[in-house]
Amino acid sequence: GLCLLLGAGTPLWYCAALGSVWYTAHVAAVACLCLYALEVMGRNRPGWAGWWLGLAFLARPPVILAFPLSLALAWYTGHDWRARARFLLLFVLGMAPALAGQAVYNGVRFGSPLEFGYRWMNSPGPLLERQTTWGQFSLHFLPENAYTLLIRPPLVSFDPLCIMPDPWGMGLLFTCPALLLALPTLISWHRTERAPWLVLGLWLAILLVQLPSLLYFNTGSYQFGYRFALDWLPLGLLLVALGVERWPGAGRWPKWALFLLLIVGVGIHAWGVGWMYPNFNGQPWRVQYVALLRHWLLRE
Repeated sequence: GLCLLLGAGTPLWYCAALGSVWYTAHVAAVACLCLYALEVMGRNRPGWAGWWLGLAFLARPPVILAFPLSLALAWYTGHDWRARARFLLLFVLGMAPALAGQAVYNGVRFGSPLEFGYRWMNSPGPLLERQTTWGQFSLHFLPENAYTLLIRPPLVSFDPLCIMPDPWGMGLLFTCPALLLALPTLISWHRTERAPWLVLGLWLAILLVQLPSLLYFNTGSYQFGYRFALDWLPLGLLLVALGVERWPGAGRWPKWALFLLLIVGVGIHAWGVGWMYPNFNGQPWRVQYVALLRHWLLRE
């Protein structure tokens, strides 16, 4: 069920179907993040965990901030400080090839190992104005990004009656409602010996990965739902699995809840793929999108 939810009930579906440099990067990052989580939830070998996380970083830099998951479970093992120091060293060495390779690449292309080239993106006029005014990252963008991440609704017109996806993004409450099943992990995290460390690592990794996107000058541009959530959604679905297991009074209801919310999520993203696919490659959406973007920006 969780595999179906990730593949067809999240923005991963249209990112894989449509391609483009931005969407392909999401697909590659999700694949590497899943391999990272698989290693951590299994043997948690620090070198391999760091390797997969480093590869995910090459596709989507914020994903590197998912490191607390591996470290939290390593600390749970209860080894002495020497074992923990060795784990940390091997973990960093596992990430080192990707980090060093990216630094060299940035230096050759842009003159600085820390410059990723985002400042030269060919952004639409309204986005370029935002970046010029407030910078690439700013607290100014936090309220809008948080709103888009969580609760931004579709566009509704009453004359005539029409419901359309908002290309500026829509909240996870509407597009991925199954994530609500992760909330019980905040209530019943203490029920097993391992759960506190696992839940702590997952939530901390998700919060850190999401933080740069909350301060970013762009909510994700043309999209269905909120594609930046793909940087951590595989970890969020692990919390869904834990939430279903530890829902107070767990029994048949949680499984039915997961099934129903899964169907809702898949249906919503089927609508999204059907909306995006005929418009993307031919790009007739550009004129309407820029006009819509100006409307939302100028209303402030």
